[in-house]
Amino acid sequence: MLAVNNLNFSNELIRQHLCDKVSVSETVFHELQKLSVNSLIFRDYLDELDQFYKLSKEGSIDLSEADIANVWKCLLSLTESKKFLLEASYSLEVH
Repeated sequence: MLAVNNLNFSNELIRQHLCDKVSVSETVFHELQKLSVNSLIFRDYLDELDQFYKLSKEGSIDLSEADIANVWKCLLSLTESKKFLLEASYSLEVH
């Protein structure tokens, strides 16, 4: 899951910065914190949606417009952080 992977990655880099003295710039550190928090929010929001919505027989879910907008905002914030980190030479993709 995107949110969990981003959360684990950002938390590990934050841990390395704070505990292992891996040097990152202040802006990168702040972006890692932002990614961590937004990933946690997204993960929890998806868990919340899972409690209220169930798959139809066709395998789809009918979300409200507000829920679609919230999912979109979460994805956008994660994408913006990933783009910033990639430009700073931190890729979240597994190679």
